[in-house]
Amino acid sequence: MVNIERIKRLAEKYNIPIEDILFISLNYFGAEMDVTYNRMRMAFHLNGADTLFSYASKLSDLDYYFALAINHKSPFRISEGILYLNNYEIGRTIGATEDFCDSHYPRRLGTSLNINPNSRTACRGCDFCYTAYQVPHDRKRMKTEQDIREFFTNWMKDRNCPDLSNLIQVSIVTGCYETENDLIEFVLTLNRVLQELHFQGRIFYIGSMLISSAAIQTLRIIPSFGYCISLECFERRHILKESKRTLTLDRAKEIMLVPCNVYKFG
Repeated sequence: MVNIERIKRLAEKYNIPIEDILFISLNYFGAEMDVTYNRMRMAFHLNGADTLFSYASKLSDLDYYFALAINHKSPFRISEGILYLNNYEIGRTIGATEDFCDSHYPRRLGTSLNINPNSRTACRGCDFCYTAYQVPHDRKRMKTEQDIREFFTNWMKDRNCPDLSNLIQVSIVTGCYETENDLIEFVLTLNRVLQELHFQGRIFYIGSMLISSAAIQTLRIIPSFGYCISLECFERRHILKESKRTLTLDRAKEIMLVPCNVYKFG
């Protein structure tokens, strides 16, 4: 049974902030909620008045965003805008809705833009993946230079921006490319279009398809580029789709050691 006392004991045993143990549990169990859909998303404000959460309060880090499975057997429950663990009040939910997958969304108060150019909801293969349960708002793919230019032109028009100089980062948050070369071609094309629109920030890739030293070196032409290798799990890698499980942990470590001028995150 998961309750607040057990969360406290685990935090003490492993010397991990109680907030981290709590949120790991929340992501694992999902939440009970009186809705008909399978997944939800919400902004969330942790109860800073509770001394249990003094670590988050000290850091002034009380606001979060979660996408969770609806689980009617979960010890976590959302009722009238409050998140409970059993009957213990954790914090306040904000704008809870059905989970959906966007083609793009902002980060860092609108100065960082995440794009999903290749339709994540169309990806299948990993046993644990939840994208099949999301409402797809990402059906229109960005494949060609014209597609990319059209997307950013409309994005700037909607926000009355003359160019992209206000963005510090554009992140590619999707896989689903046929080959690594296809990915590289897209990133280089994206860079050309962004440069034309006076973008001076960093292009960031999150995925598992950038795996060769030659490909990484090819991207050195981009003024500022970073990437994060998504491994999803260290063990039981057989539950991943084939294109992901072929990237071994040893190979991932080798990739991170490739000398180049890009920012890398493991």
